[in-house]
Amino acid sequence: LMKKLGILSFLFALTLGLCACGTLTQPESEAVKVPSTAASTQASSVVSSTISSAQQTEADPYASKNITLQEAAGRCKLYGRLGTVGTGISCDWAAAGIEFRADCRGDVAVEMSCEGSAYFTIFVDGVRSEERPLVSAGKTTVKLAEGLSAGEHTFKLLRQTEVAAAIIILESIRLDGTLLAPPADSGMYIEFIGDSISAGYGNLGNPQISGPTTYLEYSDGTQTYAALTAEKLKADFSVVAISGSGIARGTAAQMIPEIYPYTSYRRGEDAYPFSRKADIVVINLGTNDLALRTAASWNSFVEDAKAFVRTVREKQGDPTVIWVHNMMISGIGQKVETVMEELGGAQKGFYALELPREGESGSDGHPSLAQHKAAAEVLTEFINNL
Repeated sequence: LMKKLGILSFLFALTLGLCACGTLTQPESEAVKVPSTAASTQASSVVSSTISSAQQTEADPYASKNITLQEAAGRCKLYGRLGTVGTGISCDWAAAGIEFRADCRGDVAVEMSCEGSAYFTIFVDGVRSEERPLVSAGKTTVKLAEGLSAGEHTFKLLRQTEVAAAIIILESIRLDGTLLAPPADSGMYIEFIGDSISAGYGNLGNPQISGPTTYLEYSDGTQTYAALTAEKLKADFSVVAISGSGIARGTAAQMIPEIYPYTSYRRGEDAYPFSRKADIVVINLGTNDLALRTAASWNSFVEDAKAFVRTVREKQGDPTVIWVHNMMISGIGQKVETVMEELGGAQKGFYALELPREGESGSDGHPSLAQHKAAAEVLTEFINNL
């Protein structure tokens, strides 16, 4: 027993010696530096703050966000010819805009900058708002909804006013929540090409209303035969329309064939990519060509029009083309029918269609809202029967 105790005592002493030796022989330069109380507290505060922020984000799916349109690009459905401008997107054409879905609550708004003035149409959860927000020069915030209950909602913002009145950049979406996957594309995509009729000039007015403010106050590009036809067909659509324009003659500085290849002629000659090909293209041109014709321009109208239709076919990937007429004046029908027949007619997917013009007009002899609705009925039925 005494021998065993002696061995244990020796081992215990040896252990103490090794521990003491390890502590004493550690070089001073390698000693562990213990942070000061203040530094320790600061580091602890940063970590706690980071953890708290992460926990708050996880705990609050309805945190406030301001998302640039560049960041939201893959979660927005686009209407019309929109192009990237900085961290935003251009919104220059009548009936152009965005649609998006979000899990959100409270208020939702879109921030934008504008050169000129333009009205917008708002849809929330598929319902058109009675409000008609006006955007003027400078930075503007357009409120799409307020006081929403928490959950999934859909928002659509479309421009009413035509391109000549303003150029606009949609900058960001402001909401309390999260953007979701974009609304699905429709199985049908229609491009409408035209003049003031397709841009909606004067459709909210009457024969007694005229003047320079008509294009702004009494015009709505989201309530034209084009927009109403697309709505009836549940189709996606785009509008390229300039008041006073035509194939070769008009009061506008730009004729449609000249600007058709570009995203927005008011921003230069950036080529439009035509990424999504139209299934149907509806052309409503010729009113200004007829009204302002010269002998030479009218004689060359058929050939000029055929050349433009060929360009449309080339850019859009062989869509059905319907040239509509008669919504404002008569006298162009025979020319349009000749154009479409010489291109191959119905057998090749080229159609001429006369639309109705009965009833009281809107401002400056342009179709009224009632006349646009009647035209949309006829065009919708025609497309359904193709």
